Amino acid sequence: MNLLFTELPSPKMHPANIGHDLTRDAFPLTGLKKTQYLDRVLDLEIFRDDFRHVPAELRTVFLTGAKVVKNAIAPATMGDWDDQRLEFVKFYTDLAHSLDPELIFDAVVSADIHPTVEYISVSPLAFEKLGRTPEKRKFCFAAMNTSEERELWYVHRALQFKAAGFDSLTFESGVPQKVIDLFAEDTPLVFTSRTHPGAKSPSEEDPVAIAEAWITQKQLEG
Repeated sequence: MNLLFTELPSPKMHPANIGHDLTRDAFPLTGLKKTQYLDRVLDLEIFRDDFRHVPAELRTVFLTGAKVVKNAIAPATMGDWDDQRLEFVKFYTDLAHSLDPELIFDAVVSADIHPTVEYISVSPLAFEKLGRTPEKRKFCFAAMNTSEERELWYVHRALQFKAAGFDSLTFESGVPQKVIDLFAEDTPLVFTSRTHPGAKSPSEEDPVAIAEAWITQKQLEG
């Protein structure tokens, strides 16, 4: 039992979970096991900019007997700041899993890409996941108007979320189906077609249009 949650009973003894075998021994979740998990979904964005509220949010999860926390982290755009953020996030997902190893956190893979990705080194695992030869380099935002670079970025970010303790991924509209299919093979839960709050128009959400506009702006500045 984790010291932050000593007052909470074992998740297995929660009234919503008694009598149900929720052991995750195969990926992806299918059939009755998947239904049992989806019956215990709590939609709660826990990991936002301010982490002071996270312990209270986790208590809510445990008190409700939830097994899937949908949209637990849902950045509207993704850039270099998320790398540091995910280090803190993993501390809390590890904390939660020490109490309930079966708990599934869901991460939203945003379709929008921020120019600050140029500060991020591409993970060798992202290249390997796509069947490509790893290269030692950073992302190129100007190249985000190509399917190859966009796929690489989305795979990189999804792998980061999984490494940070997220066993469910929600891919927003605009993420290539090829990327979604790759993770559907080895991820307990995969959801699609979520559009982030505050989305205004398809053109503003289109990563290709955003990258091309950025290139045009740089050319004008140069």
